[in-house]
Amino acid sequence: MSRADLHSMLLPASGTLLLLALASALGFTLSRNAGMSAPSIPIPSDAALRPPAEATALDMPPPRPDVYYAAITERPLFSPQRRPTPEPGQAPVAEPEPAAAAPAPEPVAVELTRPDLRLLGTMTGGARSTALIAQAEGEPVWLAEGDAIGGWTLSAISADSVELSRDSGSFRVDLYPQ
Repeated sequence: MSRADLHSMLLPASGTLLLLALASALGFTLSRNAGMSAPSIPIPSDAALRPPAEATALDMPPPRPDVYYAAITERPLFSPQRRPTPEPGQAPVAEPEPAAAAPAPEPVAVELTRPDLRLLGTMTGGARSTALIAQAEGEPVWLAEGDAIGGWTLSAISADSVELSRDSGSFRVDLYPQ
C-alpha cells in the first residue's frame, strides 16, 4: 500500500472520530445542565411599583370641592339661555331685552370707472398665468387671475390680452391696442 492510499483512507476516518468526540462532549454538557433551572428574574411586587407617599412631582392634585363645579351645573354650557336656575321660592331671572337693532344703512352705489391701464406683457402656460399691468400713475405689477387692481378683478389672461371684471360688467385690455 502506498502512502497516498493510506492517507486517503485515514483522513475520512479521523474526521468521523473527531465528529463523534464533539458530539459526545456536547451530550455530556447537556446532560450535566439538564438538572439546572434557568436563571430567574425577580418580579417586583405591587408595593415596589407604587411611588412613595412623599413623592410630589407626579402626584395628582387633590380633588376640588363641589362648590367649584356649582357654576357649571347652574349655567349649562350649551343652554341657549345660560342662566342660573332659580332657587325654590325665588322669581326667575328675567331675560334682558335685546337692544333694538339700528336699521342697516342703505348701500351706497359706488360707480367704479374703468381704470387707465396698460398691458405690458403676459406669461401664459403652465399652472399659473400672469400679466404685467401698469396703471397711469405707478409702477407696473405682475398679477395673476383673481387678483384685483383699481376695483376690478383680473378674470382672464391670454397671450395678447387680459379681461377685467366686476359686478356691473367687464372690459378687455389688449397688449397691442388698435
